[in-house]
Amino acid sequence: MHLAPSRRPDVARAEPHSPRRKWWAILLATLLLVPGYWSLLAGLVSVATDKENSPNSGPFIVFGLPLTLLVFKAQNFLSKHLGGRPR
Repeated sequence: MHLAPSRRPDVARAEPHSPRRKWWAILLATLLLVPGYWSLLAGLVSVATDKENSPNSGPFIVFGLPLTLLVFKAQNFLSKHLGGRPR
């Protein structure tokens, strides 16, 4: 049986990251997640509130959703999981 050569780039065969780099990626992703989470929470609470003077929920949700997406993109980029696949 003949196997085709690997199409994966040489970057995928690189050495594993140091623990310091892994923790740096986790820390940065966490620092991005906190404002996005609190913004989404504030938006959802203001939607569920029956008071007439509650703040508009739109800006909170519009800020929180893209920021949480950015967290996953940043974690993927900083961990160098190319193509969304762990090495």
